[in-house]
Formats: sequence, C-alpha cells, structure tokens
Amino acid sequence: MSADPTVTTWYQCDTCGYVYRPEDHDGMALGDQEKWECPTCQAGIDHFDVAVPEEIEEPHAEGQPAEAEAGSAVGEDVPTSARKVSAHRADNSVFELHRQRHKGQLVLQPSLKLPIPIIYLAEEQAGGYSVIDGQQRLTALFQYLDNIYPLGGLEVLKDLNGKRFSQLSKEGQGLLESYVLTVVRIDRESHPDIKFEVFERLNTGSVKLNDQEVRNAVYRGPYNDHLRTLARNSTFWKLLGQTDAHKRMSDVELALRFAAWYHQTYLNFGPRQLKPYLNDEMENGRRYSAKEFADLERQFKKAMDLSQTVFGSKAFKRFIPGDDGDPNGQWELKQINKALFDVVTYGFTRYNKNQIVPHSDAIFEGLVDLMSTNARFVDAITSGTAQPQRVKARFELWLDVLAKIVGDDVQQRNFSASWKEQLWKADPTCALCGQKIQTVDDAHVHHVEHYWRGGATLPQNSQLTHRFCNLSEGGGSAGETPSSGAEAAS
Repeated sequence: MSADPTVTTWYQCDTCGYVYRPEDHDGMALGDQEKWECPTCQAGIDHFDVAVPEEIEEPHAEGQPAEAEAGSAVGEDVPTSARKVSAHRADNSVFELHRQRHKGQLVLQPSLKLPIPIIYLAEEQAGGYSVIDGQQRLTALFQYLDNIYPLGGLEVLKDLNGKRFSQLSKEGQGLLESYVLTVVRIDRESHPDIKFEVFERLNTGSVKLNDQEVRNAVYRGPYNDHLRTLARNSTFWKLLGQTDAHKRMSDVELALRFAAWYHQTYLNFGPRQLKPYLNDEMENGRRYSAKEFADLERQFKKAMDLSQTVFGSKAFKRFIPGDDGDPNGQWELKQINKALFDVVTYGFTRYNKNQIVPHSDAIFEGLVDLMSTNARFVDAITSGTAQPQRVKARFELWLDVLAKIVGDDVQQRNFSASWKEQLWKADPTCALCGQKIQTVDDAHVHHVEHYWRGGATLPQNSQLTHRFCNLSEGGGSAGETPSSGAEAAS
C-alpha cells in the first residue's frame, strides 16, 4: 500500500476495518461528510480514527472485519487452557420453544434485530436463554402459533392459504408443533471473550453488528441496562449533539468506556487490547451491587456536568493548531474524539466539583495547549489509540496537567478567559504576525515581559497573539517549565 500521507489524511473504522481515503470520495475529508456512515458496517464517523497508511490492517475479505486493534484478536489474551466454548446440540420442537418463550425462559430479541435463520441460543448466568441467531424464523413461527397472522403465498398446500393456526386441523396443528428445529446452546461456562468471538463470527447478517451491539446480546442483564440508562443522560446527549439514543449504540459504548476506565483504570490496561478490556467490564458488571451502580451513575453525571461547564460545545473535540502556512488553528467539531472523551471524563472523576469549577478557564486552556504543543499527546489521541503505550501516555500527560492546574497557582499565571475575550473583541490582530486571529479559542494572551522573568499577570503586561505565533516566539508548551527553555504560561 502506497500513498503520500502528507497529502491526505486516512481514517480506519474501528468496527470493521474499512479505510476512508479522501481520494476515493472526490477528495472530500471525512470530517466534511454530512451524516456519513461506513459503507461496510454502517458505523458513524465517531468510529473512525486517524490511520497511518503503512500501519493499516485491511479486512481479510469483503464483509469480514479486520481486528480493531493491531496484532490481537479478542481471544488472544485468554490463556490457552481457558480458550474453550462449552456448547451442545439441543434440538427442540416448535411447541417446546414456544412454551419456553411464553414462560419467559427464552428471550427472543435481546434489544436488537439479527436477520439470521440459524438458531443459536446463549445460556444466561441467571437462567434461561437468549436467541443469538434465528430471531426472524422463530418470530414468524411464534406469531403464527399465537394466531397473529394467517398463512399466505404457499405454492404447496395452497388450501392452507388464509388460515390461522387455530383454523388448522388438530392433525395439522400437531405436525407443526412437533416439528424439530436444530438448536445449538452455548453454555454459561464458556469463557466470555471466546464466547464474544463466537458471536462475532455468527454475525453475518446484511447489516453487520458493531462490537457494542454484540455486547448488548452477549451480556444481557442489569448492568447492560444500567449502561443504557447512563447513555440517556441529557447533558451527555447535548455534548454528543444527540436528541435521541444512537441507533448503533455508540453512546452506550462511550458510557461503557467511561465505566471501564473508572473501575479498572488505565493502569490495569497493561498489554491488553481495548475490545477484551471492555468485555471484561461487561462481565465484571454482572457482579456489581446496587451501591456500585449508584456510584457509577453519580460519577458519570458529574463528569458530564463538568465537561459541559469547562468545555461546552468543544468537549471531546480536537483542536488543531496553526502552522507556518496559516497561523490560525481550528476545531474538529463534526466528530467526537473518543480518546479525548476517555481522559477528560476520567480526570473529572478524581476531583470534586468545587475543585474543578474555579479553575474552568485554566483547564480549558490547559487541554487546548496540550493539543497544540505536545506531539506525544496528539499522537496518542489520533493514531493507534488502542495501543497500550498510547493509552498510558495520553492519560498520564493530561492527568499531570490537570493536577498542576488544580493544585498550584496557575490561575495567577494565566490571564482570565474574560480578559482574553475582551482583548479579542477590541482588536483580533496578532501582536506577533499582524494577521487576524479567527477565533477566540485560538487566541493566546501573551506576557509582554515573561512571567518566569518576573512579568506580572496584569492587563498592562498583556498582548494578544495566535497560539502558534506565541509558541514560535518561545511561549512554551503544556507540562514544560522555564528551566526547560520555555515558559509554562506565557
């Protein structure tokens, strides 16, 4: 595979592996597409991460997903001794399956539609079974047995057209009820990761399910329901730009990511890959108490409220700084950056609201500065974001900045947001390059006499610059100190 990565930016779907190349779409960048969905799996733009052409893993065959994280299938982290699925053939008559359904022992459609005729059942931890494959066939059979519709379109036994089940002869009813269907039951003892992989392989319908939709079937129960409840938080929807639940469950997946980082922390990510890490959280959630459910909901709500307070419409969006060709920076506003969502929301779980709100301006500036100046952080939120070393890097870099903001005198070193906006409205001209600063977020209030040289944080010692121009002039970067040759907050 060859391409000049400096010309266009490629993105890869983390669900099926489809690669978006602007040259294949009339040169249009992914971020400029309106309501675009992956042509292979219908995932939204939020499921695409920046991909380095040399590192792209193409799908193995059309319609078959590549692994979302390079070098690891779901089951590869499972010890060899545990890599087993316990399943057995358990053929049932239509009558018996119908009886189980009416007794609540068979969940026909676990909150999704799988248009697949093969019948596979999964044994639930609390008893009963969920239908993983074969819902349409069973639904049609059960609705007919319940007299919901008459037969129609029969080429053989045409005399039965128009008849409901109750209108069949006793013999005809008995023949239908005693007809044996081939059923495979996957036992509850099966290893969760391997069972997930089996369900992925069964998922061969016309609309390919993404990982969260598969989890919704595999991990049915109170915790799955609780995550769906979290994802309906009104502030969360506002931050995502939604007015209703996402049809492909990307909002539920974000709630799951939040829960996984909160409960397991990035320190326990280790050599794992993201998919089994999230699967572990779903499995662990089966054992959470009501108190743990309430704590998670409290933390999630706090994190969303603080994200709205500090970042508003820019929450979880990437800022791209200017360069020599154009000093003006810009926001990627059309899609959520999931890596940013992870670190920002996790960071807010570590503090109380009264510790964060007084520092809102500085926290906003701190993250924008980190995205503008720290190449390691930018790499960790844009490329190979599920790789363990990048996971650790982005969490530690942001948590370090956040701790310094909350814990020291950074407010005394930074000019207020209101003063910056006042300067920008009065004259949006950069004091260093002389060009117009297009947005207030790209403006930086510069100490005329550097703070670390004794310059005071006072209006008379301030001037407005582009972020890029300030940095080019030696203004410093997030996490640096004057001793490293740059000013921490110029």
